[in-house]
Amino acid sequence: MPSRQSFRPWGRSAGRAIGVTASMNPVVVRHLSVPMPALAAPGSGLRIAHLSDLHLADWDRVIEGAQTHLLHLKYDLLAVTGDLIDGRCDIGAGVRLVRRFFEPLHCRYGTYAVLGNHDKRELCTYSDLNLTFLNDHAVTIRHSQVDFELAGVEQSQDNLGDVPGTLGLIAPGRPSVLLAHYPSTIYELPQGAVGLLLAGHTHGGQIRLPFLGCIHSADHIPPRLARGLGAVDGTRMHVSAGLGCSGPIQARFLCPPEITILTLKSTILAAEPPKNRLEDIGSAQGRIEANSATVV
Repeated sequence: MPSRQSFRPWGRSAGRAIGVTASMNPVVVRHLSVPMPALAAPGSGLRIAHLSDLHLADWDRVIEGAQTHLLHLKYDLLAVTGDLIDGRCDIGAGVRLVRRFFEPLHCRYGTYAVLGNHDKRELCTYSDLNLTFLNDHAVTIRHSQVDFELAGVEQSQDNLGDVPGTLGLIAPGRPSVLLAHYPSTIYELPQGAVGLLLAGHTHGGQIRLPFLGCIHSADHIPPRLARGLGAVDGTRMHVSAGLGCSGPIQARFLCPPEITILTLKSTILAAEPPKNRLEDIGSAQGRIEANSATVV
């Protein structure tokens, strides 16, 4: 497989021209229902908050807004798919920001994370972050008398992870969710190996154009898969647009920072296709996004 690449959007002068920075963007909350073929009916309704690409380097309006949302939203598990700390931030300052963000967040089954290409493995050595790192590891979560598997692949600065080895830790026949940083991980998954892949890295394109959408996915995936729900060979995937920015311009356009609440549904109960809605937008840009949001 070709090597993955870092996100390289346009120059910094373009950011000044469009007048949109990450700190000016509202954080939107998306709600999606995701059918899970192996999920028994009693387990239907598990809510996963998907967060990605915080790129913590300082405490700004977006980070503050995301934390406020997570303190008030209802979810059972928080999943973080990499790039917690920005590459331009030293590890000491980054750890303090990670601790400040996650320390007050509590949910029924806890917060689980994997590392991304901006993260160093050293982050996992800190035990007081209110995070459980799934570095090529899997755990079993019991929800409403139904067991499901949660696994994660490390894709940090130091390691691209062991996908086959991690899949081998997942109990066969159970509903399963895999956390990875790169969406292109989906091409490494045998058909039916996991029920849902959660990923980030793309920032949803970070710069999206009217009528065209994402113009650069920053990974070896089609632009249409750079944000939201999609599927490859029957495996469902959700790619978060994340919170932060990277690259020279540190800007977003028509791609606001987001948190997604994914509600897993038994296929017995999921007679309708997944629905996507936005809440707590509070801006004209958010309303545009709400009108144009689609689910594959």
